[in-house]
Amino acid sequence: MLSIADIWDKKSSVYYKHKSITKKIAIAQGGGQAGKTIAILQVIIDYALENPKSITTVFGMTYDHLERGALRQFKELVDYNDKVKYFFENPESVRGPFKLKNKSIIEFIALDKPSKALGAKRDVSFLNEANEISYQTYRNISLRTTKRIHIDYNPIAEFWVHTKVLPFKNEAYGYIANFTHNEFAPPEAVEELKGYLIKWKETGSPYWRNQWLTMGLGETGIPEGVVFPHVTVIEKFPEKRDLKNFGYAVDWGFSQDPTTLIRCGVNLKGEFIGQEIIYETGLNAYSLDELFPKYGVLKTDPIIADSANPDAIDWLQKKGWNIFPADKPPGSLKSGIELLNKSGINIVQGSENFLQERAKYVYKTRLGVIDKDEPIDAWNHCFDPSRYFMRWAVHNKGVNPKKAPRGKRTFGNVNLFGV
Repeated sequence: MLSIADIWDKKSSVYYKHKSITKKIAIAQGGGQAGKTIAILQVIIDYALENPKSITTVFGMTYDHLERGALRQFKELVDYNDKVKYFFENPESVRGPFKLKNKSIIEFIALDKPSKALGAKRDVSFLNEANEISYQTYRNISLRTTKRIHIDYNPIAEFWVHTKVLPFKNEAYGYIANFTHNEFAPPEAVEELKGYLIKWKETGSPYWRNQWLTMGLGETGIPEGVVFPHVTVIEKFPEKRDLKNFGYAVDWGFSQDPTTLIRCGVNLKGEFIGQEIIYETGLNAYSLDELFPKYGVLKTDPIIADSANPDAIDWLQKKGWNIFPADKPPGSLKSGIELLNKSGINIVQGSENFLQERAKYVYKTRLGVIDKDEPIDAWNHCFDPSRYFMRWAVHNKGVNPKKAPRGKRTFGNVNLFGV
């Protein structure tokens, strides 16, 4: 008969650290290749084996997110280890729930709808990459978890774990892990992480400094040089009736850049609300004409688009969409950034690329001094359309769709196909 102590062929320092925590809330803040997620999954399986009939839920923002991360790693732990597989009734299941022979259950749930955080109570919860989850969603999960809560995240910036969970030391214990704590980190990945330190020393760039601190050392990101330092993650996009302004914004994906569609709003406090809807390369105007209805865009909804592609805007107008070019006079980049920062920025949980860009969109540096007049033109595919929308919504600085020029353009125009 196998014993639980014998099932793992590899156990990293992170596994032993996490396993030793006695508080209800165990928090792993980790950099790249720290192995925090797989260590927590091992601890979760241990618990399920040691506690018959227990229920454990692993939460991620979407099933795509889970299948690229926690669920994939869980399947690897079970599928490629006969000693672990022995304890499962249905190890061949694709998404679960995974049932153990002692009647314990381990399930994976996507939080694409906030209501999924509600429901029946469970013994153990694991919030994977919690910085993409709102505090309210965490609270809903916490209130329905009776024994243990596991949390992990990459520390790109401070968020609710730092301000609303870690301070309660009688309930929560957190630690920092990085690649030096994972004896099984791939050597080539470790060399890449060490390269961040080299690039920082060579360039003095705040971006590479932040990459080394967060992904290399696992320390909380410092928003030095970040264009939008203060962002709040919220649970869901408000109802239209609760907004002063509502619409969509588009940034065209020229060359290798993605085309983005952002659902936008201004709440009653005057704060910006943004939700990533599309973030994909290879799209053109024809693609958007097909995708808009699938994502709930109505032909009456205003759509503010980057004016750099008038042919695409013109063609979509002719298809009946209420789309018009953003107003971008000289100085509008700086004023748009100031407007967003001043109003307050709320991003709906699950907007994965939106949140990642927030940490990567930085100002240029000149001789080591941050130039707040000129951000680097990269990692702004979600924020550029957001400021287009805010300029239109707050200052009415968009082109009236009835007055938007409709040139004599044809389907064969190169720019149209190159959206």
